[in-house]
Amino acid sequence: MFFGLSDADAWINSDLRSLRTYQKFLVEGKSFGLLIDGIRYAFRSSVALGGCNCMLLVDTESLQEFVLKSSGAGQGYCLSGQPLLSLEDGPNAWPAYPQGPAIVRTGCRNFAHFIWNEFDPLLQLIEQKQSFECYQDVNSIFDLTSLPDLNLVGLDQLSKRSSVRLGSMLVTHRVRVHLHDAYGVLDRPSDRSRPQNLLLGLRGPGKRSIQNELEFFSKLLVQLQPLSDQIRILFDGITLQNDRGGPLAREIQSRIAACDSMIQQLGAQAGSIPFVNLNGLEFSEWLSLASSVDFYITHEGTMQHKLAWIFPNKVGLCLIGRQNAASIAKWHQNQSQDSSVVYFLPPELVELGDMPEHCRNDRDRMFRIVDVDQSVHYALDLIQKECGLVQA
Repeated sequence: MFFGLSDADAWINSDLRSLRTYQKFLVEGKSFGLLIDGIRYAFRSSVALGGCNCMLLVDTESLQEFVLKSSGAGQGYCLSGQPLLSLEDGPNAWPAYPQGPAIVRTGCRNFAHFIWNEFDPLLQLIEQKQSFECYQDVNSIFDLTSLPDLNLVGLDQLSKRSSVRLGSMLVTHRVRVHLHDAYGVLDRPSDRSRPQNLLLGLRGPGKRSIQNELEFFSKLLVQLQPLSDQIRILFDGITLQNDRGGPLAREIQSRIAACDSMIQQLGAQAGSIPFVNLNGLEFSEWLSLASSVDFYITHEGTMQHKLAWIFPNKVGLCLIGRQNAASIAKWHQNQSQDSSVVYFLPPELVELGDMPEHCRNDRDRMFRIVDVDQSVHYALDLIQKECGLVQA
């Protein structure tokens, strides 16, 4: 059977954007080929690398060999739009025994990519009682040994047999069920009979940072003072994954220290508002406290994902520095099944700033809030509306 690239990339479950057709064929050990620009290529072998799938293909007429690399995790390891490469651009070695079912290789350094791009296909195969073997690179948020029907193998097996990374582009309900069960947490609904928990997430210095972040949160705390008996502040920053950052541990500790310094300054501005510092906690501690959040204000990206993707009932304001903030906020909401609304600052209140040193991607550009007072009042109105708070 020969697939066009779009058919090879088709989701097995289109409603959940989970598990591509070519990936399922590899797990099942079925033979197939790809039709690219009118030429038929037979599949010979597959190697799952750290960030993509590498496939060895053979032109059925010329018998010339080529390499096709998938996109990365954020695109669900799709094949469409990827160029054919020479063998020199492929992996250093192909598996010794490429025939038969491929080993599923999984585990992302960034936990958000794992729950968004890799976890659901595994659960889908298990639910379908599909027999397969799996190797976990890193435990960032979930230890796969806790799954009862999963056959885990050692790293040495990857050099012997074909391997594949399974892709998805949605944090599904079943992913969240496994996370909630593993950590013993619930997505608690808001309870207005108690003080409302407001999570204020600090990005700190570096790429995609808010240049006047400290000023914005300082002024917000001043405006929240009249509500001090109705709220509690949860200051957030970096959460330690289960691998404690792995090779990025030193950089992460530096960011934790930077966020702690900011939180210390903001704590002095909190006055009579009770507050808790979540920065630097491990996931198990953080999830327990974050499950009670009633409203959040965070930078976009991982900081928002770890809350809104794991607890879809949470409503909040995502600080986005782009003019198309509405579509970006909607995108973040749509990456998690049945997620709540994601608010954003009106685009006229923000502007892009400088590119951080050592960064080249335009999405890493810093930004600033051009009218802090108006932005604070906008955020304050949202907090009062969503949490039912009334100033005396």
